Amino acid sequence: MKYFDINSEKALNLKQYSDNKIVVREILVNGNDVMDLFNAIKVETILPTGEVHSFYFNPSSFYSNLTRKKGTDMEMNFVIHYCPYTTLIIQDPQNKKPSFRLFYTKVEGELVSVLVKRDSDGYTFSLPAKSKELILSKFPNSRPVRNIFVGYEVKSDFETLHGKIQSYIIPALTDLTAANIEQLGGLKLIDAATGNEIGKI
Repeated sequence: MKYFDINSEKALNLKQYSDNKIVVREILVNGNDVMDLFNAIKVETILPTGEVHSFYFNPSSFYSNLTRKKGTDMEMNFVIHYCPYTTLIIQDPQNKKPSFRLFYTKVEGELVSVLVKRDSDGYTFSLPAKSKELILSKFPNSRPVRNIFVGYEVKSDFETLHGKIQSYIIPALTDLTAANIEQLGGLKLIDAATGNEIGKI
């Protein structure tokens, strides 16, 4: 299992460990005092949009004190999202300079989803907030829009002249080129009414 070390003196950015998210499975103390586990870890994420999320995680929640192990001894599945924009630092109110080793597994990247809604007038293609964040995490200079509506008569013209309409609507919706979409691993089209996958690009 892979690992990295964090301490109380400098925040560690997780970009080098994953371009998506990780699951922390175990935390060991880099020292002799297992009580260091009672120092919280600050998790802070600053997204390209400027949105900031921060919270505190307590390793002691996974420490039972029933073994001689110098670390967590209970099952752990602590997920950290948006690794390229996330930093970790140990809080140190007693100035003991604690250091931890975190063992983790990587989570494979998620596909961007595009919702497709059909009504009496046409189709609406839209990006869920999560998909917009995934796009911006990879391409911070892109400017995806919330939705694009295509009337049925326009759809008919498009399909007659240019083939599948997704080939034109998706780049306009996401502000990504075909090569950009390939870098993301493609994307999936979801029926907004049923939640079922209806296609991939």
